[in-house]
Amino acid sequence: MAYQTLDELLAHRRESLVRSDLAKPPVRSSDLRGSVQLKVVGATIAISGLALLACGLLAAGSALILGGAILYATTRWRVSRGGVPQVQFEGRPEVRIERARRILAVLEARGGATFEALLAHLRWTESALLETLCEMKDRGVVDEDVDLETGQWVYRSQEPLGGSMRLEPCK
Repeated sequence: MAYQTLDELLAHRRESLVRSDLAKPPVRSSDLRGSVQLKVVGATIAISGLALLACGLLAAGSALILGGAILYATTRWRVSRGGVPQVQFEGRPEVRIERARRILAVLEARGGATFEALLAHLRWTESALLETLCEMKDRGVVDEDVDLETGQWVYRSQEPLGGSMRLEPCK
């Protein structure tokens, strides 16, 4: 259908719009209530989820800040009191020197050994071996290194057994 004027086109459009509006069923108020209720429930869930997320992030952030502050404060306290206390090894000096001599003999014979291998060979308690190895490592007599193939700590002698052993008793 061809329209001669713009007014004819607009009039036809108005008639079709009025007819289409009349063809639609009327909107009931219960339909509107259901959609509004659904929107309110959805918004409530979304807001509570965001609030919970914000509270969780706030709590996690607060815990990290508090933990860092405690770590900083204890570190400052220890430094102000004279630093980290040095470990005092127990036992008589003769016993410590004899233990070190035996460990060096095993390390010289094997070229190096893990803690477990030394423990099995010497048949000492873990605390005795650990105490002696720590003292020897602190004094620079043995070297502690990671074996990259096995991932275990390996101890090696820094000096040959015939050299001077720097294991004088502590004063």
